[in-house]
Amino acid sequence: MDPPTPAGLNSLKASRRALKGKVTRLAGNFITIKKDLIDEEDPSVLEMALEDYTTAFAKYDAAADAVEAHPLAEPVDLDNDVIRILNTLRLDQLLTRGFRKDYDAQQVQAAAPAQANPPQAQALPANGNVNDHAPRFNAKRPPTLEQDIDVRKFAGWTPHWDNYYYLAKLNSQPQRTQVAAFWECCSPGFLKTIVHSIGIRHDTARPVEDIIEAIRMHLRSLRNPHIDMKDLLSVTQQPGQKYTSLKNNFLQLAEYAEAQDVTYDRLMIGLLLKAISNGEDKEKLVTQNHSTFDNAMTYLIGLETARETSKALTNPSKTAGIKEINATRSNYSHNKTNKPYKAPSANNDKQCKWCGKSPHNRKECPADGKECSKCKKIGHFASVCQSSKSRNRFSEIKPLNSVLVLHMGSSNSSRHHLNVNVSAKERNGTTVSATIKSRPDSGADISVIGLRNFNEANFGNLTMDPPLRDKIAAVDGSRIHQVGTFKADITVDGRHTKTTVVICSGISGFFIGLEDCKALDILSKHFPHPPPKTRTLFNVQTKKQESYTEIGLIAHLA
Repeated sequence: MDPPTPAGLNSLKASRRALKGKVTRLAGNFITIKKDLIDEEDPSVLEMALEDYTTAFAKYDAAADAVEAHPLAEPVDLDNDVIRILNTLRLDQLLTRGFRKDYDAQQVQAAAPAQANPPQAQALPANGNVNDHAPRFNAKRPPTLEQDIDVRKFAGWTPHWDNYYYLAKLNSQPQRTQVAAFWECCSPGFLKTIVHSIGIRHDTARPVEDIIEAIRMHLRSLRNPHIDMKDLLSVTQQPGQKYTSLKNNFLQLAEYAEAQDVTYDRLMIGLLLKAISNGEDKEKLVTQNHSTFDNAMTYLIGLETARETSKALTNPSKTAGIKEINATRSNYSHNKTNKPYKAPSANNDKQCKWCGKSPHNRKECPADGKECSKCKKIGHFASVCQSSKSRNRFSEIKPLNSVLVLHMGSSNSSRHHLNVNVSAKERNGTTVSATIKSRPDSGADISVIGLRNFNEANFGNLTMDPPLRDKIAAVDGSRIHQVGTFKADITVDGRHTKTTVVICSGISGFFIGLEDCKALDILSKHFPHPPPKTRTLFNVQTKKQESYTEIGLIAHLA
């Protein structure tokens, strides 16, 4: 026997998918015929449609079992719609049997000759009670079934009906009497639901047991099973509650949740509903009634993203404190007390940002041309230095509460692009390289590539590293989603640097961040400050800097 393979599993899943499509089509055909069926019409056509529907489901069910039995099958490979379709089929079978009984009863009644002499009423004894010898019972009619009743309340109602059925000795009465007694327990609104939504006529020939079962299955189909699963998973023993009572709660909720047919996705979605604290998101998720856990999570993430984006767009003041260049970084690694980040004080506007003294002309600044003892850059003192200590770009782990802001412009001029060579190593040590058209982005603290560009550069088979712990936002405050990162060696005209490139969805192109631009000598290492004065009449670095600062991709840090 050949060993199981992923190809074999995919073949079984394809077969199951095709059979499921056929079941869906035949179920739709059955519904159409049922809607067009006239009360007095022979239901033979409906019965034939049901037979085709049932046969197709049997094949689909067998295909689903084959996938589940495959050794390589994972929970995500299973089809969670089998139980739902089976319950719908059972209800359709029950309704079809009812249509047949109604039609046959009409035919018998139409063929029966009218009775010339109707039976005389039995003379009553002197005391007026023909069954005076029988025990007397006070058969209290069950509560009225209202139009808004759900499957749980209906399940609690049926024991009252069973008692009434027994005490009133309805089992000895004709079918019409039993059904009439049941109709007496239904409100006018609920009777309309039975006639128009379930398809049971007032003069039906169906047994009352079939009517009750059809109602139960109809109400069950209207309730979200994930809610019942969440309630089952949320059971806790109340103060003073006996274990017998706790057991009854478990069994009752397990029946509501159909725990005997629970699947991985139903269990996970139930746990998810139990865990969600946002009531609005929980309500929206319930209305969607997703069949898989992955779909439910994708929907929730979409809600969260839309909410954050809307908040950023409608409340720009909350992002005003984020500098337009680089990240607004917390001092987490330098502040052991973990105090929350505070925006720069307004007093900063009253001091020189290069030397820290009172404001004055830039040419008169004592820091002009001086080297910073902290970052070794020219043009400012260490007391106002904004740079962090030298760090290894590969081993850096940024604090969770930092935000990177990208100022990607819309300029498509070819002179603003550079063809760079990007190489990366796979896990097995193989080096993959590609030439990519890039754009220097002097306002970004990181280098970023769009997901589509990453795949088109033949990097799609690389094993991505986890995303950065930073949040990345565009200049308008909208969130940019990270897919992952990879370590790359970027080369331009023989100059190269090793860096971590962030892969993002929703953007197009490859943008080289400020630090990488400096490392590749695309921009002066002194940028955004002027380079130190030299005796050279023509400064190549200055010219190069001017070439790329014209782009206007980012509002430079003043």
